Amino acid sequence: MSVSPGPALFIPFVFGETEIRFAGQTEFVVNETSTTVIRLVIERIGEPANVTAIVSPPSITVREPRGRNESVPLTLIREKGTYGMVTVTFEVYTLKGDAVLVSPSVVQVTIKPNDKPYGVLSFNSVLFERTVIIDEDTTSRFENITVVRNGGTHGNVSVNWVLTRNSSDPSPVTADIGPSSGVLHFAQGQMLASIPLTVVDDDLPEEAEAYLLQILPHTIRGGAEVSEPAELETVELVNINPPIPPISPRFGKIRNISLAVTPDIANGEIGFISNLPIILHEPEDSPAEVVYIPLHRDGTDGQATVYWSLKPSGSNSKAVTLDDIGPFNGSVVFLSGQSDTTINITVKADDIPEMNETVTLSLDR
Repeated sequence: MSVSPGPALFIPFVFGETEIRFAGQTEFVVNETSTTVIRLVIERIGEPANVTAIVSPPSITVREPRGRNESVPLTLIREKGTYGMVTVTFEVYTLKGDAVLVSPSVVQVTIKPNDKPYGVLSFNSVLFERTVIIDEDTTSRFENITVVRNGGTHGNVSVNWVLTRNSSDPSPVTADIGPSSGVLHFAQGQMLASIPLTVVDDDLPEEAEAYLLQILPHTIRGGAEVSEPAELETVELVNINPPIPPISPRFGKIRNISLAVTPDIANGEIGFISNLPIILHEPEDSPAEVVYIPLHRDGTDGQATVYWSLKPSGSNSKAVTLDDIGPFNGSVVFLSGQSDTTINITVKADDIPEMNETVTLSLDR
C-alpha cells in the first residue's frame, strides 16, 4: 500500500502570532480498496501570518491561505501483493515563518487488509452437488476431490486431512482405500489442491461403502484458515461390476435382446468432455477474456440444440454478477454431422478486491 498526495496545497498567512496544528480527526482506520482518499486538515489558530508547513511522509508543502483551515488530500493506492495491517504516520515536521507548532501535530492512518492474506481452505463446493462415486472396478487412483484456497494465496500453507468410514463397518479404511490420512500442501500462489486416494482391488463383490473425509482446522500451518465446508460426507466406493443382489447370484437362461435405433439415439448424446473444476483468472491486461468450454456429441444425425445455464454457487454466490462473468444462460447448435462445439463464457476484469467466486455450468435440455 503506497500513499500518493494530491496537488500541492499552500496556506499563506499574514504576520502575527500564529499556532499551527492538525484539526479534527487525527486517527483514521480504513479498509484496503483499490483507491481510498482521506483528508488531513491543518488549522491556523490566532493572528494571520506568513507560514509554510511541511508534512511528512510524503513531503507535502502547505502555504497560501484560503481561510482558517486548509485540507491535504491523500490517496491510498492498493498495490499488488499481500500484506497485513499497515499504519502510516503523518507529521508536521517543519514550519517556516512566524508561527509555532502545537499539538496535535501527528496523524495516524491504519490500513486494514480486506482479505485473508494466507487464504481460507475448504472443500470445493462442486463436490456437494452429488455423491462422489469411486468405482473400484475401473479406478486405481482417484484425484477428483479438491480443496480450494479462497482469499489470499501468500506463502506456503498446509493442512492435515483424515478419511474414516461413515458406517458401522469396523474394518480399517485401508482395507479398501487409502491412505487414511495425509497432509495437503499449497505453494505460494496455489489456489487448488487434490487429495489423492488409491483404491485396493480385492476382486471381492461388495456393497457400496460410505466414507467421511475431513480437513482438520487445528493442523493448519502457514497462517491460513479453514472454513466450512470442511467435511465431505458423500464419498462412496462401489463395485459397479458385478452388482450385488439381495440373494446369492445364479445363472439363468441366455436371452437375446434387440435395441431399436430411434431418432434420439441417432442424434446422439451431448455432454462435457470433463467434469473437473476449471480455474479462471480475471484478466489483468484487458477488460475481458473469453473462455471456451468444449462440448462433445456422440451421434451426429440431424441438427441438435442444447441450452445451458451458469449459476453462482458457494458461500459468496450472491457476490457473483454479470459484471464478473457472463452470460448466465444461452444455447449452442450442433449441425448435422458436427460432433464438437464450445460454450463461450466471458470473464470480466474489475478493480474490486474480492474472494474467489464459484459458478456451476450445467446443460438444461
